[in-house]
Amino acid sequence: MATVTVDSTSQRYTSRVAQDPDILLLHTTEGMSWPGYNGGGTAPHDTVKAIPGKGIEVRRHYPYDQFSKSLENDAGGVETNKRGVIQVELRGTCDPKHRNDPAWYFWPDADDAVLEALADYYRPIMAKYSIPVRAMAEFVAYPKSYGATPTRLTFAEWMNGSGICGHQHAPENAHGDPGAFPIARFLQFLKSAAAPAGSGGTTPKPPTLPTPKPTTALVVDGKLGPATIKRWQKVMGTEADGVISRPSELIRAVQRRLNPSARLVVDGKFGPATIRALQRHLGTEPDGVISHPSEAVRALQRRLNLNRF
Repeated sequence: MATVTVDSTSQRYTSRVAQDPDILLLHTTEGMSWPGYNGGGTAPHDTVKAIPGKGIEVRRHYPYDQFSKSLENDAGGVETNKRGVIQVELRGTCDPKHRNDPAWYFWPDADDAVLEALADYYRPIMAKYSIPVRAMAEFVAYPKSYGATPTRLTFAEWMNGSGICGHQHAPENAHGDPGAFPIARFLQFLKSAAAPAGSGGTTPKPPTLPTPKPTTALVVDGKLGPATIKRWQKVMGTEADGVISRPSELIRAVQRRLNPSARLVVDGKFGPATIRALQRHLGTEPDGVISHPSEAVRALQRRLNLNRF
């Protein structure tokens, strides 16, 4: 049986709360040592070391409800690191020039024990955040995966998609890792739970992971209109009339949900302090203003489309 060991103390960092993740993104470090990550300035959530034939060692850097920092993020485009994405650096390479070099771990040829351990570790994490067990795009071999390729996600695909992708798919980025990662085999392992004790090694039926979606998805347009407000009210358990009054029971519910860390006065008023706390919760710039259209409202709409706040 594949083994997983976890180090949650070495290279441990903190950032800020991000929206709940619905993407698992894979990198390769293109090196065979633990990266320094500039003191956390370029760190992912996890770095994974392959132990061929046995399993993996995981070094956790950021909590999964905070954003990590391994992606490029251009001004004026879309959020990448703050999007709500669990980033994983796989220690090793995707470059075919190292394929037959025993000093390197070539991830496109990852062995079953390593992939099984990787799946065993991320299966419950993906289930917790309802990340679908599916590839968001084709994993292309390096170096064809580098640059502006047909498989790199558009802004809309990135902001509205969910599942598993690679650095090669992230918009505003040019990197091609993890190359031809064996995504089909990884998905098979993710869909197969470990055999229970005493089962004689029989693998049970793959679990169905919850992916709650409302019947009618909100248009992610950044506008805090009646449809968005009504959906927000339903998720928060208040009367769904599509109106934010002054004061509002919806805002009181939001303020209670954001406390105690935000230390808001629960007065039902949608003022700058509440808006800043909401923006921090959604992983957007906390300027205390909801404009039209608003990136905070877009983040809210994406979260409401998953029936969660």
